[in-house]
Amino acid sequence: MLFRSRFGDPPPEVMNLIKVSRIRAKAKKLGIVKVEQKKSYISCYFNTQDKLDSKVLIALIEKYPGQIKIRTGRETVIGVKTINIDRFEAVINDFLALNSALKS
Repeated sequence: MLFRSRFGDPPPEVMNLIKVSRIRAKAKKLGIVKVEQKKSYISCYFNTQDKLDSKVLIALIEKYPGQIKIRTGRETVIGVKTINIDRFEAVINDFLALNSALKS
């Protein structure tokens, strides 16, 4: 990365901002309209008009046993037990990959 070679490593705050931007772009592709952190969970709120594929959700739960909670009703919310943004980004990446694989 040109930024690093010229100015050294960016501060952690800048790297986190870049990660958050990547996550937001990926979340939008999944139909996630809001993301919030509560204690040790990051909750993803989905557009109520989008239907989530149950096969994708089952695959995600199997890949992350004990770390995924799903709440349905007025809105669909998926909670991801996580300790840091990198772990959450990995779950979002897997969600996208599973979604693409099962839809093709």
